[in-house]
Amino acid sequence: ETMNFPQYLGQLGLSKEVIAQVEEVSALLETSDEAARIVPTVNAASSPYPLDEKTARELFTYTIPLLGEGGSCSLQDRPDPTPFSLLAHLLHQPEFSLSSINNQFKDTAAQLWRLNQVMDRLSVVSGAEWAGVYSKKSLKDGDGSGLIKLAYRGSISRPIFPLTPEFAEISNNSWVGISGKAKIVEDVNTYTGPYYNCDNKVKSELCVPLLGDGGSILGIVDVESWQDRFFSQPVNVWRVLRVCYDLQSYNLFEKI
Repeated sequence: ETMNFPQYLGQLGLSKEVIAQVEEVSALLETSDEAARIVPTVNAASSPYPLDEKTARELFTYTIPLLGEGGSCSLQDRPDPTPFSLLAHLLHQPEFSLSSINNQFKDTAAQLWRLNQVMDRLSVVSGAEWAGVYSKKSLKDGDGSGLIKLAYRGSISRPIFPLTPEFAEISNNSWVGISGKAKIVEDVNTYTGPYYNCDNKVKSELCVPLLGDGGSILGIVDVESWQDRFFSQPVNVWRVLRVCYDLQSYNLFEKI
């Protein structure tokens, strides 16, 4: 049985004050705000099929920054000349194959298309400068589990966040991916918890787990703003949480 929105909020580890504010906004905007229509609209749309090569490459590969010494820091001004491949890291297919994408992996392609549409619309509706969705997966070469970025809108960023206690000490994404609890960073400059600096322009962040049956962690959604205290505003928090709730309710991770 699908949980309702208030039940969903209760799973996220948010303060009672934040939950009350978000529920108040939800009661006012549930039937009128575009955020509540993003996932239902995308889910009802027909994904393109068969994919042409340009669209397939846009869905299954993306540019990433080089990492600094030790692999902990993104070098924003230095793109990696080799694009990151979801075919390789998600589907264990070392070579790009349009035929495989349109046949063997057509369901995955359709879901990636939907997730890209959702991130695109979320970034517009929320007014945030960056939005991305990650799936919790076993990593290649037996490197444990991690969060693999499936779709995003905004600046280039690292594709994988390891789910280790060590990385959770410096990364909200990893912390949320391990704990299954949401994290609000109202002001990056005064925040004292784990924070992975991908872009110096980021001023405020909201990171939310995507949960499955029994509270299992399926992935996360991370949204970042260049505006001070952007996520101090309950309406901005609600818009992101509403989309995350709908992603779970419509099982958009089902075939990823």
